[in-house]
Amino acid sequence: MRTYIDITINPNSAGPSEVVHAMLKLGISPIFGPHDFFIDWTTEAEFKRKFREVHRVLQSLNISYRLQTYEAAQEEARTIAVMTKRNGP
Repeated sequence: MRTYIDITINPNSAGPSEVVHAMLKLGISPIFGPHDFFIDWTTEAEFKRKFREVHRVLQSLNISYRLQTYEAAQEEARTIAVMTKRNGP
């Protein structure tokens, strides 16, 4: 499974570079495109552990965030749809 993390920075939040640094310390790299970060996971226990860490860190930085999770097959279909939309019919 892959979960995307989209963050929202407000005037009271930590700065973008501090957010990226904190996420990198968790082993989560930023990505380019419509989402800010992603996490791959396979078990429910792994999901819970990773998102406890993510929530704790982003909450401490006063960052709002949104999660979107896709199964591998859904992700492939979504990627094909996006590529088709960009390249035309």
